[in-house]
Amino acid sequence: MLIVCLVSLCARGQGEFRLDVHSLADGPPALARAGSRPIRKRPRKPARLKGVPEALSDRAAYFVVPTGSGPLFLAIDLSEPPVLYADTDWDNDLGDEKPAPLTPTDETTYRAALIMVKPADGKEPLAVQLELWAHVKGGTVPWITVAPAVFHAGKATFGETTCAVALLDHNLDGHLLGRADKLALDFNANGDFEYGPLINEIMPLQAIVRVENAYYSVEAEPDGSTIRFKKITPACGTVAVEDPSVRITVAADVGTFLLEPSAGTWALPCGKYKIVSAALATRDEQGDEWILRCIRLPGETRAFEIRESETTALTVGPPFALATDVKKRGRTVSIGLNLAGRAGERYLPSALRNGKMLEPPKLRILDEKGHELAAGAFRYG
Repeated sequence: MLIVCLVSLCARGQGEFRLDVHSLADGPPALARAGSRPIRKRPRKPARLKGVPEALSDRAAYFVVPTGSGPLFLAIDLSEPPVLYADTDWDNDLGDEKPAPLTPTDETTYRAALIMVKPADGKEPLAVQLELWAHVKGGTVPWITVAPAVFHAGKATFGETTCAVALLDHNLDGHLLGRADKLALDFNANGDFEYGPLINEIMPLQAIVRVENAYYSVEAEPDGSTIRFKKITPACGTVAVEDPSVRITVAADVGTFLLEPSAGTWALPCGKYKIVSAALATRDEQGDEWILRCIRLPGETRAFEIRESETTALTVGPPFALATDVKKRGRTVSIGLNLAGRAGERYLPSALRNGKMLEPPKLRILDEKGHELAAGAFRYG
């Protein structure tokens, strides 16, 4: 559970809110997933790595983690016991690093916790806390998972709405300064930060957020100790979608916004946008929720611009075109199912009902007289 911070508001719907430090591993699951990144091993020692420890064996696996302070070099040696070498001072040299222990979490995974010190550059050095999981297969480590060890969380109030807020140093540079990091807002107050076709509570640390159809500027202290929201009225235009079942997530320099259920129109701050994801959602007479997810958008459909006091129409959604994609290799014939919207966007041809995937569609092949020649079912993959 997130800790509630007592704050004083300078105005209704805006103010400064204090954030406390929490372990990401013990935090909301969706935030932990958003903060994690898989990194595959390098086939050989990276050319930019100046030196390696003398004790490093030929079995060592090398990794390069992109961070806001440049590449972070790692080496994992499955010796006895297994150890990790990390370039904790960011000097592109492992030769001066001491081995860090790897703790087994199960038969194929090891865990390590690191504290890295960013070079001072004339200022106070910054400590970056990171957690790492090494995944073992066939006597080697083909990939690792890295994530910040901590996040900053508290409560914020927007008008009549109070929700949990969190910040995450996603690019591992010790600063919370921009879109490379993460901002989370628990709009539905269910105790988690969610991301999906119909809800977007985890976003880049952006300049503007929208809460209850109002816009607020965002300003965070670089150390994550506080965050400030101020209600604003940005210059806006309108985006319109003909079918009201369409739900889309769009992104611009100012922010990422989920265009939730409405009459099919939304006010957006002016700027150049791209569609990040799309889905169709509706409820039937029994109250069941049906979701159809878009898996690919044409390039010309993905980008659009919002101009002040103008309306931009997005041509996505129904009517649909259903077609098969047939490929033959020797005596084997593969048949794929394509479901396309009006702009040529492709949808997964099976819906979610109340959050659960339906069985794949079935297939029958008939001759010209209607006799069945073959039957089967599609499969996901």
